[in-house]
Amino acid sequence: MDPLDVFLKLCHELGLEQVEEYVYRFSFPGAKKTLLLSALIHGNETGSLHLLIRILQSLGEGGISPSINILFSLGNLSAYHANKRFITHDLNRSFGAVKDNSFEIERAQVLKKILAQVDVMIDFHQTLEPVAKPFFLFPFNEKNILFANALDPSVNKITYQRTILEGTTFSGAADAAGISAITIETGLKGFDPAQINYGFLVFENALEFLNPERENIHSSEYYNLFTWAETVSNPDQQYELVSKFENFEPILKDSPLAHSQDGKVLKSPIDGFIIFPKYGENRNQSKELVSILKSVKSENDLA
Repeated sequence: MDPLDVFLKLCHELGLEQVEEYVYRFSFPGAKKTLLLSALIHGNETGSLHLLIRILQSLGEGGISPSINILFSLGNLSAYHANKRFITHDLNRSFGAVKDNSFEIERAQVLKKILAQVDVMIDFHQTLEPVAKPFFLFPFNEKNILFANALDPSVNKITYQRTILEGTTFSGAADAAGISAITIETGLKGFDPAQINYGFLVFENALEFLNPERENIHSSEYYNLFTWAETVSNPDQQYELVSKFENFEPILKDSPLAHSQDGKVLKSPIDGFIIFPKYGENRNQSKELVSILKSVKSENDLA
């Protein structure tokens, strides 16, 4: 059975309320908090759908007993059916975009409406290239750092100053609405039991964090925190990376980064850490070749 059909069947069997197309609510009587779990913002990152299925199955089996409301949201179903990242526009750059008649822009408007019902949000994603372990991304503020550390203080976390620009992300739109919002990259796109297990653990930690009867013992310290330092553009797709870089791989200033067919070499402009390197089709579809991170020890490092 198609995983989407499994998801819909479980939502029906558990009596979840449909609040928008492909958005369902689990309600707990008297709950004061609502957690949004988002999947398939990119249609070919299917591991996020399998994770929501795992959570729904645990709800049905009594394995978890939430004391909060939970919204289960699926993003780009057109891209899911086409096994593509997106159809016309990247949905995760469409939440502040100028309205048009494309599916992604219209879907972003639908998803933005549900944010009025939400207190905290986890947006599950997967990477285009292999990654050694999961990592988080979120707009910089103490509330998001506190939530991220509650979910998993040990993982690498990428933060950034929020800007209200055309094409903002789902978590950026949530943050702008005052919601604690974390994007989690669980690993390479596709079905992976280890990623599902990790995502489920994060979900359980979110339930503990939101449990009104538990004492808040979490910290807003800067554990394993990074931010963007440089983004290397590649608008004409003339450059290719010189090697198979991994996310968070260190790189030194002036180290060869990319080369062109006519022998030109791009060098790293700074010391830092590789993030989101692009190869093959992914390179051809993007104007960005790679980004470089720097460590964050204080808020001044985000300047």
